[in-house]
Amino acid sequence: MADSRRASIRVPVALRDARVHGEAPRAPEAAPAPPDSPALQRAIRALGAAATELKRRADALEAQAEPQILALVKAIAQEVTRAEVKAGSYDLAAIVRDALAVARGKERGATVCLNPEDYGQAAVSGVLREADAAAIALRPDASVALGGCRVETPFGAVSRDVAHALADVLAAVDGKR
Repeated sequence: MADSRRASIRVPVALRDARVHGEAPRAPEAAPAPPDSPALQRAIRALGAAATELKRRADALEAQAEPQILALVKAIAQEVTRAEVKAGSYDLAAIVRDALAVARGKERGATVCLNPEDYGQAAVSGVLREADAAAIALRPDASVALGGCRVETPFGAVSRDVAHALADVLAAVDGKR
């Protein structure tokens, strides 16, 4: 009796083929509306209005989130920078060269003041060799931040440190420099 019922049920070919191939059954396709139909024109206008509204909302969300994202980026940059300085991951020789260039301290008589920890690493970083070659004096100074230096010349002094460099970068991100 079960066999006779199966024989009497007619399964549409598209449904049967979908099941055989593991696909979901498809609804029969409707004929497309002609391009000049009022229903199609209303749908196109509605889609255009929806797209415009979505764009407006996305722009508003972006404008609202931008200050928060910027604050987060700045906080991350500060924390990463602090951790890198604390770990000694900076190029002291490059920092000193930059400060000397700004101070025009390449002539004799310039003194480079370094944080005492950096002063202890001056030979390893190459600063001592460069200073000796240029007849520049190095001096430890506890008032100089780790990863920074102060160059004193007969014309004045220039300080360079990571905190001020980071502040300059963050000010540029804010559009203030």
